[in-house]
Amino acid sequence: MNNQQEIEKAFRLKGLLTDRMISASKTYYRQAHPDHKVLFNANIFVKGLKKVWWGDLDITREAFLLQAVADEIDKELIIVPEMYGRFGAEDREFKEIMEDAYVVFTPGKKEYLARVYGEIEMKKIGKTYMVKAKGINWEKIKIK
Repeated sequence: MNNQQEIEKAFRLKGLLTDRMISASKTYYRQAHPDHKVLFNANIFVKGLKKVWWGDLDITREAFLLQAVADEIDKELIIVPEMYGRFGAEDREFKEIMEDAYVVFTPGKKEYLARVYGEIEMKKIGKTYMVKAKGINWEKIKIK
């Protein structure tokens, strides 16, 4: 699937509506789900199409849905936090976006990759400089 509208439809049919909110309170949601990988204002990219989705994600709870989308569209889903997918950062080369990936879903897999972070670094993203944790490795997490 190479068409933006078809990809958006694949997300929508799985209940992953673009620009959605999973909670009115980020603090409350994190307190209620302390062991979940949650990204508020996440951005999802696929190679060749740039950003295809944005909104709140509970990756722990919705991993099977995200994997189903990756399988259906037969493309990797690259999920980045808000500041790495907005405000001009979405116009960067795909290689740079991939360097800031928080989570990656690959078609046909039974696990996803989650970034393991280490030391802090200063990085220019789009037109903005940010302090961020440096990704040092990947962890494979089984999809339940």
